[in-house]
Amino acid sequence: DDRRFTFRIVQKHFKKKDPESYKAEPDTSSLPNSFGENKKYSQKLQAKHVKFFNDRYFLFSKYDEGIQLDEESWYSVTPEELAEHTARKCKGKVILDAFCGAGGNSIQFAKYCSKVYANDLDLKKLEMAYNNATVYKVEKKISFVQKDLLEIKSEDIKSKLDCVFISPPWGGVNYSKQIKFDLETIAPSFEKTLSTALSLANNLILFLPRNTDFEQLAKLLAKHTKLYGKNGECLITVEPLVYQRTNIKALLFLIG
Repeated sequence: DDRRFTFRIVQKHFKKKDPESYKAEPDTSSLPNSFGENKKYSQKLQAKHVKFFNDRYFLFSKYDEGIQLDEESWYSVTPEELAEHTARKCKGKVILDAFCGAGGNSIQFAKYCSKVYANDLDLKKLEMAYNNATVYKVEKKISFVQKDLLEIKSEDIKSKLDCVFISPPWGGVNYSKQIKFDLETIAPSFEKTLSTALSLANNLILFLPRNTDFEQLAKLLAKHTKLYGKNGECLITVEPLVYQRTNIKALLFLIG
């Protein structure tokens, strides 16, 4: 078999840009609940929440204007500048955000793409994503879909997709403790997720942990012949998204 993968690595750097009101020691007496109402935080605030709350304006520059986040979203939403960087690559395209969560990526896609489909199985996540999209005034460019990604068919999407963006659940904050992140630990099945995505579009963007196993990813992608050019090669651009000069936040894989 003459087919082969080539990973081209292009490093991208990002620096936090916080407003002057940003506090190193935040007032944590008030945090939004799942529906975004500012009121006393009802649960005991753990240290990990303070860490992410410190980065609230890095996650959403309009955080103070009514952004809604639940506990999981604090550590799973894509920081705004990184999401915008990804969205710029899809200008004018029709895109499916396969696991939209609280809408960090979908909002930025809506600013650059002609149409966005934001999918999540969790209705509460979709409610937050819709609210957050209204904060940025882009909700009219987004169609919200509540479906198991593996069950999505082309007829569920009213437009022809140019690309599918896949930022799957990484399994919480402990993913970084692995030497190499095992893609088989992702739920739903990452292999089936790739198959479904490629049945819907010819181009993929993957937002994966910085310790992703390249060899494992290549083996999963190798099963899909539509990714190969006439010369039998599949070129994948990999962008390590470097945060604060030294910390790689994630890897962005551009495929197709």
